[in-house]
Amino acid sequence: MPAVRRRGARVLLLLRALLCAALGRCYNVDVGRPVVFQGPNGSFFGYSVLQHYHDSTRWVLVGAPKAESKYSTSVQSPGAVFKCRVHTNPDRRCTELDMGRGNSRGVLCGKTCKEDRDDEWMGVSLARQPKAGGSVLACAHRWKNIYYETEYILPHGFCNIIPPNLQSNGRKLLPCYEGPRLDPPKELVIMGAPGSYYWTGTVKVLNLTDNTYYKLNDDAVIARRYTYLVDLNSDGLSDLLVGAPMFSEIRDEGQVTVYINRGNGVLEEQLVLGGDSAYNAHFGESMAALGDIDDDGFPDVAIGAPKEDNHAGAVYIYHGDANGITPQYSMKLSGQRINPKLRMFGQSISGGVDMDSNGYPDMTVGAFLSDSVVLLRSRPVITVDISIFLPVSINITAPQCHDGLQPVNCLNVTACFRFSGKHVPGEIGLKKYALSETSKVDSPLLACLNYNLTADVAKKEKSQQPRVYFVTSGETAGQITDKLQLSYMQEKCEHYLAYVKLMERMGLRSNKGVAFHQDRANWRNRQPDAVIA
Repeated sequence: MPAVRRRGARVLLLLRALLCAALGRCYNVDVGRPVVFQGPNGSFFGYSVLQHYHDSTRWVLVGAPKAESKYSTSVQSPGAVFKCRVHTNPDRRCTELDMGRGNSRGVLCGKTCKEDRDDEWMGVSLARQPKAGGSVLACAHRWKNIYYETEYILPHGFCNIIPPNLQSNGRKLLPCYEGPRLDPPKELVIMGAPGSYYWTGTVKVLNLTDNTYYKLNDDAVIARRYTYLVDLNSDGLSDLLVGAPMFSEIRDEGQVTVYINRGNGVLEEQLVLGGDSAYNAHFGESMAALGDIDDDGFPDVAIGAPKEDNHAGAVYIYHGDANGITPQYSMKLSGQRINPKLRMFGQSISGGVDMDSNGYPDMTVGAFLSDSVVLLRSRPVITVDISIFLPVSINITAPQCHDGLQPVNCLNVTACFRFSGKHVPGEIGLKKYALSETSKVDSPLLACLNYNLTADVAKKEKSQQPRVYFVTSGETAGQITDKLQLSYMQEKCEHYLAYVKLMERMGLRSNKGVAFHQDRANWRNRQPDAVIA
């Protein structure tokens, strides 16, 4: 009888496979090996966070807006921006960036400008041009012009453009505002000014090429802090996420509304996300595009809920997909579980940069009330291909086997497995493995696969007596549990013998042959069960 390779064996067989190193329903963000950077006590280290790279060096940049500055010791708590090298930094030490602002007080900054940098909150926001060699923008929204201090003080704000190499020869921007963004095509700085026009607020754009300011049409711009643009469905159009962290049904649970861009300026509301709708969670306080961390072709999104669990904080990860975004989060990162000392975990999030050179973008989360920042790395994703070979039919009038007592009908079942993955690391043991940050694919990847092979699932689901049994070690069983080791991109097959009980032996009469319907077989598992742990 010929063997056929088709989709499935739903009536006869159900095969479930699980990498023995996997962690239940976990996503591929590795919470078991967090990299935690610590800043000065009480500095709000982690209020803002930014992943940055220059050449082959990866940095985590951290805003600490209440820190003292070693470069401006005469200024009272101006705040600071710290750089934390990811590689070759076993002590996880962070150092303050020198932005070349000097140590003097009351410096004249123009014909009618005199600066007051006390408590200016440098590092309250960080932004980066999303390109290779991108510059960094660091802002202090409480910077003040005190030239007219006898009459009034002007809290204009200040920003500093830091070059890609993080040296001190940057460019100063005055005035500046909270919530800036650097856009690369025309070297634009987009700034929100919520205090303008008696707190009506506005948005201004600075063209760095010709040093000209533009005021955007307020009616055409959503000038809110809690918005984020990301192409969720990979159609080339930017979709919109709008956070409402103080949305309340009981108290400040928060929510995020997702709008899908249909083109021609049409934004269609798709759904509302709420995480776990936890009490006082402030879900939507921060949002970040993570890039495609699960290698499914669609960007993924992280949403922070920094006050959840009594200010311990949490971050929720959602899949992008062809329709926009999945309504149920794929993974919840609990600050309490990552490190019990974390407070306000999720106040700031940065993603989209491969920090450990394994081919997958990673994410960094700030927890400013504990002066901490956590780098969470993405693990490679394994795609498992499974095929089942079955005979098209068997002739029940001519038994093919003998069970020791009488002739019986039987068939051979073959299950074949193969796995692949992008940038998979060196080697995996049966339960766990050690992976260095510089691992390369220089040897075959070995993975242990646990699987269950279940006979006659349709009957079993209806609590009816099954017609098919496997033969193992001389005994019959309705299900086989087994494991095997696989080599990267190499198919391995396992062979089993199954007995078929005739219906007349089960108290029924039938003279028909038995056909095995095969409607589902070759499947690919891209879910957490197929993640290298």
